[in-house]
Amino acid sequence: HKDGINKAQKVIYDNICYKIFENFIKSNTRLNHSNFRVSLFKADKKLIFKRDFYYLPQYRTILENKARHQTKQEKKLCGVKFLPGEGAVGVCFQIGTLIFFETSTYNVNNPQKYYREQMAKTSIPEFKLKKTNTKSSYLICCPIKFFGSDDLFGVIVVDSTVKQNIIKEEFRKIEEVLDYYSVFF
Repeated sequence: HKDGINKAQKVIYDNICYKIFENFIKSNTRLNHSNFRVSLFKADKKLIFKRDFYYLPQYRTILENKARHQTKQEKKLCGVKFLPGEGAVGVCFQIGTLIFFETSTYNVNNPQKYYREQMAKTSIPEFKLKKTNTKSSYLICCPIKFFGSDDLFGVIVVDSTVKQNIIKEEFRKIEEVLDYYSVFF
């Protein structure tokens, strides 16, 4: 497998996303589950080339989308990779705690408003925002820790394309579920 994840790991990652979707979104009758998706981003050390260092390669931690579950549209992994501190995913990974982000809904007629607000709240560059498949207006990010350790494996992201009346305490339970799943990491 080209990215180093074998088929058994891929199934586990997909099942984690599916289970979180079923337990926290689909079972909640107050939420329109068709606007939600659950994604798993895994942290890896990779060689990257940065323009500001005259294309000299560096080993950096990056967060890549490895699994996703959604019901409305075709399941397509995000091709955007995040650095720690970049985007909601990177911020969650950097600080190592559950975070909530809420921004304006993406409007085709005025995309700059959405891009400016995302940049201000999550430090994600505009070129990466333009590459994302779906423009989210509500994000819940939860770090995944290795079993019996404080080291981080990656981040689970629950996002919605529209603002919904979400009770944040309900989603704090995701941390507890991820503690059970950490035996796989």
